[in-house]
Amino acid sequence: MSTANLARPQNPSGLYNFDRTFTQGPNPLTASNSAGYGLATLLLGAPTGGSFGLSPQIALSNKSYDAYLQDDWKIRRNFTLNLGVRWDYQTPWTERYDRLGFFDPSAKDPLTGRLGVLRFVGKDGAPRYQTDPQKTNFAPRLGLEWQFAKDTVFRSAYGLFYFPGSGRIGASPNGLGEGFITSTPVYLGQPPAAPNTPPLGASLADPFVTGLQIPPTTLVGSNLTTALRDWLTSFSQQWNASLQRTVFRKVLVEAAYVGNRGERLWSTRSFNAVRDSYLSLGSQLDDLVANPFYGIVTQGTLSAATVRRSQLLRPYPQYLKLTRFNDTVGDSIYHSLTLRTNFRRIHGVTLQGAYTISKAIDNAPEGFAGRSSIANPNNLRASRSLSDWDRPQFVVLTYIYELPLGKGKKWIGGRFTGAVLGNWQVSGISTFGKGMPIVITGPSNTRLPDVNATPMQLKSPILQSGQDLNNWFDKTAFTTAPAYSLGNDSRTEPNLRAPGINTFDLAMSRSQPIREKMRLKFRAEMFNAFNKPQFDAPNSGVTGVNFGKINSATGARVVQFALRLSY
Repeated sequence: MSTANLARPQNPSGLYNFDRTFTQGPNPLTASNSAGYGLATLLLGAPTGGSFGLSPQIALSNKSYDAYLQDDWKIRRNFTLNLGVRWDYQTPWTERYDRLGFFDPSAKDPLTGRLGVLRFVGKDGAPRYQTDPQKTNFAPRLGLEWQFAKDTVFRSAYGLFYFPGSGRIGASPNGLGEGFITSTPVYLGQPPAAPNTPPLGASLADPFVTGLQIPPTTLVGSNLTTALRDWLTSFSQQWNASLQRTVFRKVLVEAAYVGNRGERLWSTRSFNAVRDSYLSLGSQLDDLVANPFYGIVTQGTLSAATVRRSQLLRPYPQYLKLTRFNDTVGDSIYHSLTLRTNFRRIHGVTLQGAYTISKAIDNAPEGFAGRSSIANPNNLRASRSLSDWDRPQFVVLTYIYELPLGKGKKWIGGRFTGAVLGNWQVSGISTFGKGMPIVITGPSNTRLPDVNATPMQLKSPILQSGQDLNNWFDKTAFTTAPAYSLGNDSRTEPNLRAPGINTFDLAMSRSQPIREKMRLKFRAEMFNAFNKPQFDAPNSGVTGVNFGKINSATGARVVQFALRLSY
């Protein structure tokens, strides 16, 4: 059973943003990453965004039930099967006082008469669970081991693994959605006809001109982060096959293939984005038109007499941005081949090396630490690309060398000198890897709510010569997408990579026996021993002054010493 008592007010004093939006130009229709200045916007006195949060303390709980069957079946002396199945069931979350909500696309909003509204658990016939239970998570497992020749073994396995997870509970105040938790966005008043322009008289003195959203509320007319009842459990299918052989008695070699297919992976995604087919409307998207919710919705953007046409093209126009947390729409595939060898203490040397070639593809960035973003939440196929963290080649070497010094060794073997000067050991880890894909970014001018554009790629960005830190790729290959278009670039660059990894971590240690049960151990460690810079990815904003340049690095050498007395 899991419980979580959360008391994390979100911006209880208000959060106010001042970016370049209101001071860029000269054309207000065109967004820019280089024009305008946030400090100038602050001096103007009108925040470009922000929010004010109200949230009670909530008490959450759920239960987990798990069962498994497993058996080893030795069919022959040299052939073994491992069979198993696991059942995982995690109940949806409940709250002690039913202070949870979910979005129901088929329910009619009583305020506006439109389909789609936030409902509350335990009310109006709704169950106490926030999402529908999923009790069919059966996960089969199969493995085999076959020693078909002397010193040679073939192994293979397949397994399906469910990841119920905690739903990021505690990661943010609205980890299970809003309704009893509210976050009122900054609203400065009726917007002018020109986009990217503050309303006349807008000021930080009154950033919420129509008041705050007081919980509990359905948040009609505002942004909403929520769950839908048809939440599915993420899972992955994993399979592998390896051939392992011992040669020369102390040398092991292995070739292994690994595959992994992730399905229903978490992705926080808007489900109220306007369809990209409306791009053909062009500048009409920004037209101010009569607001059908005027006089009905009393707070925020939809309380004004007119709204932009693009707002009314949303699937649920009575709401602004609708965000579904942990939307299980992510999909990934991974393949790798690893060649590994292990030398087991030959003349005091133990060595292990592994070389991996791999490829990872997905349609959404990793939920907790993604480097890219989904441009069009209505078309995840367009977001399918190399994974943010894909590294096609990776080499890891580990080594230990016991110096031939001391009692019983080749040199300094005297009883006294060996005890004082012997027992030294040198070890290390060397890591080499290709860089991760570069993510090119740029301003978006689609004018479609919640739909962004990728930059335009005009030609191959690969430099035929002259690559250096100031010119990592051909910067003329990219430009900002035109207004009312989606761009044509991929989420990550398939042919452009950041600098790779090249590190040597070394250690020297000595163990000194003092008495029968007392030992003193000294250890000196150097991380990135040769102080080789590990350069970061180049600046990737197409309108930035440092676009295509690498001007930062990590991995400075670190030296540490340790002394340990064991008794």
